[in-house]
Amino acid sequence: MRRLSSEDGRFFAQAARLDNDVLAIPKTNMLRLVLDSDDSVSTPMSLMYMRRKGLPWLTAAFGILSFVLIIALFALIMRDPSKKATPLEDSENCKELGNVSMAVKKLSWQPPSVASSLVRFKNAAVTSDNSVCSEIGRDVLLRGGNAADAAIAVLICIGALNPHSSGLGGGFLLTLYKRKEKKCVTVNAREAIPILAKMSWFEANPSDAVVGYKSIATPGELHGLWTTFKRFGSGRIAWQDLIMPTVKLLSAGYPVSALLEQLLEHKREPILNESSMMHAFMNPSTNHLYKEGELLRNTVLANTLRQLATSPEPHKLFYHGEIARQISNEMIEYGAFVTKVDLAAYEASVDESPLINDHFWGSLAICGPAPPSSFAITQLIVTLIAKWYNSSSDSKVLYESDEFYHHFLEAQKLAFAQTIKLGDGSSVPEVHLLAVNMTSPFYVQQLLQHIDGNAKNSVHYSDDYSLDERDGTSHISIVDTYGNAASVTSSLSSPFGSMRRSEKLGIVWNDDMRHFFIPLARSPEVPTSKQENQKQSQKRSLTSISPTVVFDKSTGEVQMVIGAAGDSKVMSAIGYVIARCVIFNETIKQAIDSPRLHAHLSSFSSSYNEHEPGFPSELIAMLEQRGYKLVKTKFPFSVVHAVLRDSSRYLTVCNDYRRQTHMHPAGF
Repeated sequence: MRRLSSEDGRFFAQAARLDNDVLAIPKTNMLRLVLDSDDSVSTPMSLMYMRRKGLPWLTAAFGILSFVLIIALFALIMRDPSKKATPLEDSENCKELGNVSMAVKKLSWQPPSVASSLVRFKNAAVTSDNSVCSEIGRDVLLRGGNAADAAIAVLICIGALNPHSSGLGGGFLLTLYKRKEKKCVTVNAREAIPILAKMSWFEANPSDAVVGYKSIATPGELHGLWTTFKRFGSGRIAWQDLIMPTVKLLSAGYPVSALLEQLLEHKREPILNESSMMHAFMNPSTNHLYKEGELLRNTVLANTLRQLATSPEPHKLFYHGEIARQISNEMIEYGAFVTKVDLAAYEASVDESPLINDHFWGSLAICGPAPPSSFAITQLIVTLIAKWYNSSSDSKVLYESDEFYHHFLEAQKLAFAQTIKLGDGSSVPEVHLLAVNMTSPFYVQQLLQHIDGNAKNSVHYSDDYSLDERDGTSHISIVDTYGNAASVTSSLSSPFGSMRRSEKLGIVWNDDMRHFFIPLARSPEVPTSKQENQKQSQKRSLTSISPTVVFDKSTGEVQMVIGAAGDSKVMSAIGYVIARCVIFNETIKQAIDSPRLHAHLSSFSSSYNEHEPGFPSELIAMLEQRGYKLVKTKFPFSVVHAVLRDSSRYLTVCNDYRRQTHMHPAGF
């Protein structure tokens, strides 16, 4: 404000008021400037003038301020004390859970491990149990390959670098989504029961179904890989180019992961007692089992893969040719049930019309394999939960009450109770029909009638449920630049499968016979009509594996690609993450990082529910008041691998902290 002088204060005051009107300077500031001035404004006349002109303004300001304070006080008194801020609204009552801002006004949530990280890609994404393998898959996509090509390359790599969970000695289930056709297809390359396998043998010798050559079922991995390549490959990447990167790694040596070291130590005794395993996993430089970071060379497996990479018909080489002869001779020598007849008869199957729930959530559909996959159970869990909520449901229900967790546990029990009716849908038509019915609104509505506000005893849903599954699996999720997707889970059944390895081929063999015979040996009183998974030649065992794709029916765009590796908690883990992402719009990191619950429903032991660390004690108490028996698990649940398209259309991926090894996603 310009300085003005006058013989009396009136001209100055008037000038100040004019400046105030023009420059929009607050009147209170003008009053302070006038009083502080060294001009002749301290005369009685000037003071009287300012009192006469300024007092009404001060009085009005004081009145307005008093009115505002009264209104604010009234609003505070009348405020609804039951109203809670959402986790993202009440910053004073929130704390960070990784990238999750969690309300602690009512429940004291604790943060999980910070080992996971959220990654965003614009065009394509690959996530698996090994970051080296994910990078191989990304390179395939960069060269113009599609999701099927990348899945083959990553599976070959995982089977070599993670020999405890995957490989040519096992099998897999694959869900492919084809963007142009808005269609899902599946490939079933699960292990098959040998013709000579006898129920009586395992009833007398149940341990033979768990370890050793008699526990080996006919492997399906290689036939499934070749079938996928021929039927769904892009044609832009040669077969050998999908395998040779892994051959080079095996020949030069690859760094042992923390997970492989842990499992080698966990299985130390059986490995050291079996020469074929000891020769592969004992470091000749140290005479100890391999440790994290040490280079492991596997020239025997590299040679086998090289033969398959350069063969014009690798499936014939493996199931009919020289490799088949070597496998057959080994099986005969060590008393296995697998023969050359089983190998020659094996074929991976393609389902052009797999299971699909197209009324899952708004315009979203969810698809996956028919039995022997447990996708029917997984989608049923999510669909049951979805019936309690709608698109306007607030995610604060996840953090401020036990409502969601009650619904989730009951949905699991209802879904798991259907498992006793499942088996290999290709050999039991009734099983396939039941799985299809599980995706219908009528079936879901009938099940919902069983659920109220309290926990139900397991017998309320079923008199038996058991699905014996071990942590011998590995999952891969991929979205390519064309909008196609691949969700594939490979397995040896248990860590290191049968604890037997081919010294001539370098292949670790599965122990899938456990799925056919162990449940029957433990529970012979279960009626035959409920033993849908019992022995039948070339049958493939029921598994918790559930490779899943969620897509938008209207746009054809992939929304989510998900699966899990681990034990029988695979279904609950996948359902949990899908529900949090799709129904409550959480990020993939929030959903994966969140602690989980799993319902056990079995006639072999009393029913109970496991929960991971990280749940507030108040929430556990609420669930116990509903009648739940809850046990905190010492071990983390299944490891989820998922790709989620966010609201900005980016592909988001989060490595699950539950498997502490190098498995950072790759993409571009």
